[in-house]
Amino acid sequence: MARHKKATEVTLLPLAERSPFQEHLHRHWIKYAALGLAVSAGVIVKVVRDERDASERSAQWGQLGEEVAFGWRNLKFLPASGALTAADGGELDGSRIRQAAEQLEETSVGPWARLIAASSLADQGDYAEAEAVLDELEARFADHMLVKTPRNFEPGSGMQTALEHLRARVRAVLAWEEAHPSLIRNPAPPDGGQRVALQTSQGEIEIGLYTEQAPEHAANFLKLCSEGFFEGTRFHRVLSGRLIQGGDPNSKQDDRSTWGQGALDYTLPSEVDPGLNHFKGALAAAKKTGESDSSGCQFYILSSDNHQFDGSYTVFGQVLSGQDVVDRLAAVEVEGETPTDPVSIDSITLR
Repeated sequence: MARHKKATEVTLLPLAERSPFQEHLHRHWIKYAALGLAVSAGVIVKVVRDERDASERSAQWGQLGEEVAFGWRNLKFLPASGALTAADGGELDGSRIRQAAEQLEETSVGPWARLIAASSLADQGDYAEAEAVLDELEARFADHMLVKTPRNFEPGSGMQTALEHLRARVRAVLAWEEAHPSLIRNPAPPDGGQRVALQTSQGEIEIGLYTEQAPEHAANFLKLCSEGFFEGTRFHRVLSGRLIQGGDPNSKQDDRSTWGQGALDYTLPSEVDPGLNHFKGALAAAKKTGESDSSGCQFYILSSDNHQFDGSYTVFGQVLSGQDVVDRLAAVEVEGETPTDPVSIDSITLR
């Protein structure tokens, strides 16, 4: 009779007793699961919010960049001077940045835009406006790091906030200019002297004349203005960012090949005065290359300092108002040195 193997004995071991901690988790796992989900949700919300905030900040900087025609990622901070500039070395337009700063005032970019505007205005030499923008920054963003957080901008210097450092730079330059006025600008034309207002489609340019330092040039310019000689002439020559030239009677016609060649039947003897130099806003007489006498009618107005002309060309006037018009005209598109869309002198008023 076959023998059967004894059935394998199976012993069921009793379950190990739960520890107090395991028992606690077993009873309350639903609560902890809910808490975990809440924490995860909070992390996700924070990430989304941070990404949204970063996107908004990027958009705000992008808006600032569009306003002033430079990419905000190309902005460069110069620690030694505390200045902000374009990384490519280009000049930032302080006035446009200031307008953008006002539009972005309620954003995180607002304080930075004002600091950039003040720095750019200072670089352009408009120190009074630069200080006014710094006053706005201090008044409207008193708790911002630019106003409250000091740092060491230069080795060996004391701790200053960005606002304090830039303000100190501006005031130092203003003090130096006040002590050396002849090195940075021409003297003002005489009080009560004749004023000439050139009316253009881009705005008015008012000029004061140096009747004592360049009497013949001033008298000739006034004569031609009173006769209406310049009305209808165009600013036929532009050296971008440097000067605009006008007064050529040929520019009243559309044949551009003759522009710059027009003249009167007389010239004027040089009246170069060592106290009048080619600073921004100067009105000076044009002349033919190699000649000492000035043209009887052609003149130019500077949109920047051009001291290479000092001692060779007669300065006989200075812009009193409307320099922004001159600067715009000096920034127009040109073919060579001829504006593609030249601006004319529509009328002239003597004051």
